[in-house]
Amino acid sequence: MVVEDEAIIALDLKTKLTEFGYDVTGVTDSSDEALELMGSNRPDLVLMDIVLRGEDNGIDLSWKIKDILDIPIVFLTAYTDQDTLERAKRVGPYGYIVKPYTDRELQSTIEVAIYKHGMERELREKESLFRSIFELAPNLILLTDTRGTIVASNPQSDTHLGHTRERLLGMSVLDITHPDDRKRLEITMREVMEGAAPAIREHRMVRDDGSVIIVRTNFSMLRSSNGNGKASGRSPLLICIIEDITESRHRERDMQRRLLRYELDEGNLYGIGERDPVMVREIFGDLLRAGFAGTSITRATDHELGNTVGETHEQIWLGKKNAKGVVAPDPEEFIKALNRIPDKRAVLIERIDRLFEKPKGASISELIQDIRDVTHLKQLITLVGYDPRLFSKRDMALLEKEILPIRSAAVPNLPPEMMEIIQHVYRKNMMMIRPTITDICNETHSSKPTVRKRLKQLTEANLIRVEEKGRTKIVEITEKGKRFVID
Repeated sequence: MVVEDEAIIALDLKTKLTEFGYDVTGVTDSSDEALELMGSNRPDLVLMDIVLRGEDNGIDLSWKIKDILDIPIVFLTAYTDQDTLERAKRVGPYGYIVKPYTDRELQSTIEVAIYKHGMERELREKESLFRSIFELAPNLILLTDTRGTIVASNPQSDTHLGHTRERLLGMSVLDITHPDDRKRLEITMREVMEGAAPAIREHRMVRDDGSVIIVRTNFSMLRSSNGNGKASGRSPLLICIIEDITESRHRERDMQRRLLRYELDEGNLYGIGERDPVMVREIFGDLLRAGFAGTSITRATDHELGNTVGETHEQIWLGKKNAKGVVAPDPEEFIKALNRIPDKRAVLIERIDRLFEKPKGASISELIQDIRDVTHLKQLITLVGYDPRLFSKRDMALLEKEILPIRSAAVPNLPPEMMEIIQHVYRKNMMMIRPTITDICNETHSSKPTVRKRLKQLTEANLIRVEEKGRTKIVEITEKGKRFVID
């Protein structure tokens, strides 16, 4: 479309544009008529003279077009004074042609303007699509600068983290990452920012209320370009697409526990006394096969462990050589090495007795207490193997006092009289009643000594719990007991 106040120039422009292969949708010298024609014909480009007939000049009309219609404008003018140029520039035209002009200048300016407007429209559409994806995505999305500072987040921040979008702005991703995972995540983010391929990491994040969630985060860089493949002047952004996998990981962990042949819980220290470390290795292998990451502290070779454990894991050599991956048979150095093991791992300490070949002031009780403390704080499953022949009766008593025995997870075959008790306890518990020993005696028509003996066996099998409430003992079924009755 041509908006030109000089009729001869307007006709010449229409002729030339037709020769260039363009369809001229209208020619006018009036700002009011131009606005009306544009609304009905919607041209791809407007050649706009700055001086027009009517209340508005070309610059005023261009502002109205910009507010209402998405049409690129190329200014035509005989004026080249700085004030006019500055006023025209503020509109954001796609070209500026000074009269008189050549055919080549006219054609090239129009082609560039149409191309530039098309590219900008495509970019706006992509940005709009990205914004929609960003806002509506089910996963949490964070955008950070190259220092890891959050500059934008989608609405899922409140659902996943309990933080409002506004509160997250200015925080670092590491601020909402579990302290034990920060170093590893910081390395990943730096590598991706420095040009490495996108990375996916599983880690823990801390919600606003202090609770911890397990997430899988996809890290990638968003680098802006100017359309020709070269980087623009805008700073790159790190995109963090975060999926909450807490529930699925808990389901997997529950499934792993059901696969284990023994009852083993995180935060507990277990011991096995045997001449050769066979059973302790088999149980450690069970934990690895169930999905736990593992670390062994041993003097066995890779070949020896592989034959029994059968799974790859981190190995720390128990020896006197001062080298990486070696810990000296010294209680103090041993506890330091144990503290360096990542949280929530299965740990095999194959021969605890080797730490007392040359004791340096530490007693068995002190060392086992230290191991138990680390195990609890780091939520490890620690298996301790030892040769009972190498300990005195007193030392054995101290050792066994501090460690838990390993119980089989297999469901026992109960005789009818035992089954009667556990079913009675289960029914009462479902009614929010915890029966006393006297209640059980009356229900089963058994004497108190007999019932106490059977309750002891059921307690050792972890099917029930007996608690003292004043001078009365009450009985409650365990989760394992519930599964036994239901199954």
